[in-house]
Amino acid sequence: MIITRRNIVNKVVFILDRRIDMKIKSVTQLIDLVRNEKVDFTKTPQVNGVDIGGGTPGGSDAQIQFNNDGAFGGSSNLTFDGTTLTGSYTGSLAEFTTITGTALSSSAVSASNIVLAETKISPSRVYKNPPDPVSRVFSPDLYYKFNSDFSDSSTFGRTATPAGTAVPVINTSVKKLGAGSAQIKANGRLKYLTDGSTSGNTTAIPLHQYQVGWSVAFWFYAASTPADQFWLFAKTTDNTWEAGARALYVDSSGNVHWARHGIANVTMLSHASNPICDGQWHHIVATYWQWDPVDPGAIKLRVYLDGASVDVVAGVNMASWAGAVGKTFFTRGDASGGNDFYIDDFMYTNYPLSKATAIALWNSGNGTPADEADIL
Repeated sequence: MIITRRNIVNKVVFILDRRIDMKIKSVTQLIDLVRNEKVDFTKTPQVNGVDIGGGTPGGSDAQIQFNNDGAFGGSSNLTFDGTTLTGSYTGSLAEFTTITGTALSSSAVSASNIVLAETKISPSRVYKNPPDPVSRVFSPDLYYKFNSDFSDSSTFGRTATPAGTAVPVINTSVKKLGAGSAQIKANGRLKYLTDGSTSGNTTAIPLHQYQVGWSVAFWFYAASTPADQFWLFAKTTDNTWEAGARALYVDSSGNVHWARHGIANVTMLSHASNPICDGQWHHIVATYWQWDPVDPGAIKLRVYLDGASVDVVAGVNMASWAGAVGKTFFTRGDASGGNDFYIDDFMYTNYPLSKATAIALWNSGNGTPADEADIL
């Protein structure tokens, strides 16, 4: 048989719908016919003469869908509403042999190391910092917030006594924490308490070698250096300097010294490198260790300024620490006609605060009161 164009055209016509009763005499005519033909897209599609079915997946539109033996399925135990994924598992935990993932260690997680409490996993308590074996154990012996008066916020409840020619007052304008601060005026004193006669007396503020240690922490503000001296805290007979007396004070050049009667002063903060009389609030912590963890066997005094240790790392070794116990513990202002300074959140503890606690109290300059720094 000879294949011609007419034979091909006639073959195409033969396989077209029988409704076409005309002869196709050219390829052009065939193209025009197909172009003008309407197709019914609403008719159910078929495969081998069988309709292809539709329908909706099983389960809820909020449930996670899965293949359930050839059909979609869902479970109310596993739902997702577009924001929150919620699920629960009621089977045996033994079914989980290993849980793996990029965020897990190579040993993964197995059922044997998951601790259950009744029917749910019990979370462990999380601390911001590990418990400190020395600090954060006892409450402060003194704690003054100076919000509205000179009352003691510690459990001992000792109210401080203003004294002197120009007595200290609560200032609500210049303050670091809370509603106010203590303004220590020139020729004024703030007496926290008078000690008992022995270190065993609960009213004692020892500052001597028979204690494991102690700490004094407070915020300090001064617009200028003193004309004479700022006594940040002192332990001596009220307003005198005698045998056994001790003090941390600021001299007229702005340097901070530790002084003990009869012994040469020790400079703790130099105004040139660590100025504190600059019109800014500064946090100061002075700690005494009878047994220093950095240098065992040496009695040390350390000072932290704004959360940082500035005591030449090793601290100051006090060759002799003996002295009378029964002294008044107080803060004293500048000489008559001198300058004022301010203190806030003043506390004393009869144990040495750790560096971590000193940093917590400073809190990046924002200040953390004792009751938020785990000291109360």
